[in-house]
Amino acid sequence: MDQSRKKRYLDKLQIIRERSKFCEKKVKELSDTDAKAVEEDSIFSLWYAFQTMVQSILDIIAMICMDEKISPRSDKINVDAIVKDGLLTTDFAKVINEARGLRNILVHEYNGIISDQAIDSIGKLLPHLKQVSKVFREWLTQN
Repeated sequence: MDQSRKKRYLDKLQIIRERSKFCEKKVKELSDTDAKAVEEDSIFSLWYAFQTMVQSILDIIAMICMDEKISPRSDKINVDAIVKDGLLTTDFAKVINEARGLRNILVHEYNGIISDQAIDSIGKLLPHLKQVSKVFREWLTQN
């Protein structure tokens, strides 16, 4: 893999690391408070950080598909393809797909967002998404 491609992966991994730290801090802060009493900007900053973190994960998955000579398609098909290729477990795929679904809810505000539930969901997904990031980092060191 050439250095510019590797740098692109590392940039995406850095975004994931930074956003996950921010999300952890915000989830802790917001979990200690009634979400209805929190400034909207504070909640929106968490939504944005989570969305960009999930998008970076999905970008890396599409990049891996390309580098593994798998035709990249939709996010879900890409996730399934790298599971089939042996890079991710089905448990990680489930977490990524849950995060992708939550990201879509936050972006498109489907059926109104219940902030407390979204904050709780983000908090539950974060440790698993950090583990996915480690899998990507390990894959990168081997390629």
